[in-house]
Amino acid sequence: MKILITGSRGFIGRHLCGFLKHKNYSILTPSRKELDFLSPNLVRDYLKKNKPKIIFHLASVGVSKEENKNKEVNISNVLMIKNIVNNLPSNCRLVVAGSMAEYGSSGVFRESDLCYPQTEYAKSKLEVTEYCLNKYNYSKDIIICRIFGAYGYGELRNRLFPSLHRSFINNKTCYLSDGKQKRDFIHVIDVCVCLLKIALISNENCEKIINIGTGKAVTVEYVVRKYAKSFSIDTHLLKFNAVDRSPGDADLLCANVDLLKSLINFVPPQRFKEHKDVKILFNKNAYEFFDKKI
Repeated sequence: MKILITGSRGFIGRHLCGFLKHKNYSILTPSRKELDFLSPNLVRDYLKKNKPKIIFHLASVGVSKEENKNKEVNISNVLMIKNIVNNLPSNCRLVVAGSMAEYGSSGVFRESDLCYPQTEYAKSKLEVTEYCLNKYNYSKDIIICRIFGAYGYGELRNRLFPSLHRSFINNKTCYLSDGKQKRDFIHVIDVCVCLLKIALISNENCEKIINIGTGKAVTVEYVVRKYAKSFSIDTHLLKFNAVDRSPGDADLLCANVDLLKSLINFVPPQRFKEHKDVKILFNKNAYEFFDKKI
């Protein structure tokens, strides 16, 4: 069975490639130079030639702070999904990485909740969802996985934990907001486990939108202090209430995982609560450790 992964050089993509190889799956990971997903003809020819049985669509733009408000950049997210969906091979399941940002407000979210996206990135992700589920595509084997606060080795430099790490290794003060925001932090390997399990659900039991999270939110301050303690970092370098929150920074973002549990009989643990020492969570080859636990 061939599995195609788009965005295989990205944060979740790199981990999914490693995880699937560890599970002895045959994967296709074309680079952007090898396959431009913005070209309908190239996408059509590639899918026709390789005939994957599962496609994990993780490729995305607009994740960074510099891009997530740029409407022109985020149009690419919609164009890519159109090219894939319009050329989707028969008997092929498409698993699309959605985002918690689609919901756009504060709360514990069910898949059926209305969405009010705030950024251009979030709007483009919701438009991707709506295109996949419109009347012309609804009968196709497409699943939207709304991923909550994924973290782990290899995140973008401007994300929370890489920013903390840079401050600490340079012995510089890390200026933070109040840290009272509650987030559903889910380890990237747990995301990979859920994606694979969802991809293997039988058609008769499948749903169109599935949240991927732990269902257990913890405060940003809690995880920051846990991270600092595990890496023996001087907590005096942490300055909470030093900067304002970003506009639209919700008090609570958490997944309702009832549907996830019913479909795959697995809900990832909140590993910041499970582990006294969280260093393993940021290990490059963490999937080898997680494999023993799942």
